[in-house]
Amino acid sequence: MPKDIEKLDSKVIITFSFSTLDEKVAKIFEPNAPNINRRLKAIKKLKDEEFLVGVSLMPLLPFISDSYESIDKIISIFSDIEVDYVFGGSLTLFGERDNDSKTKYYKILNENFPKFVEPTKIFLKKKNILILAIKIIFIKI
Repeated sequence: MPKDIEKLDSKVIITFSFSTLDEKVAKIFEPNAPNINRRLKAIKKLKDEEFLVGVSLMPLLPFISDSYESIDKIISIFSDIEVDYVFGGSLTLFGERDNDSKTKYYKILNENFPKFVEPTKIFLKKKNILILAIKIIFIKI
């Protein structure tokens, strides 16, 4: 265990981020993140040391990692290793320039999951309309 973690007390909360537990998908969308097994082993080790450890399922990838079956499997695995909490978040994309998340995501999607490009665009457009509607409702209240 790293020395700086050994010095921490149990009031520390550690959160690990995942968008999928499928290693092949993770390598496509998270090429610079530690591999899934390494993160799961780190969670187990920290839990063994009695740290509060949770998981951020963020972003859930539309049509790739957000199915009921996928989420059930993910929750089951994290339940088995007794994480303290799990929360999820949807995909948010922005920008039209080459280095912006929206451009990069659709490029990766087109190269690896071309059948999901159009459904994702429709889904995210509807999601943004829903978010706008919620904001308008709160402004009126």
